[in-house]
Amino acid sequence: MLRGGLRLLARVGVLRLMIKCQRLVNLFVTNLRGPVAPMTVACAPVIEVVPLSPTQSNVGMAFAAVSAAGRLTLSAVMDPDIVPEREVVTAAMREELAAVSAAAADLQAHGDRDRGHSSTAVITTLPRVRPSRRCSRAGAA
Repeated sequence: MLRGGLRLLARVGVLRLMIKCQRLVNLFVTNLRGPVAPMTVACAPVIEVVPLSPTQSNVGMAFAAVSAAGRLTLSAVMDPDIVPEREVVTAAMREELAAVSAAAADLQAHGDRDRGHSSTAVITTLPRVRPSRRCSRAGAA
């Protein structure tokens, strides 16, 4: 039933407008577990993997995480029109990741030795991108 309703909205041209002006979703989060072993492309070592998850329509933030070869990399993409506090959010992320890294190091040192994993966390903050807007924010609740 939902699929039929969405198809009908798409046919009459309303679905795209609904997606651009929706108020139910404000954050995207995605993660990907990569290989444990170091990677190569054309015999060259892959030094860094950066996950990208762009914001769309009127969604203000997107976070992506990828782990590969014992390294965790996070990216945060924020629409400056919706989330002007970019520095506050990334500072909070860095603080929380430092606490998680310290707890992981403590586990490794005192009882999680049999796993043999090492970890490094990196935060990548992408440049500000201002997507085009067709939906006015005026009158938004």
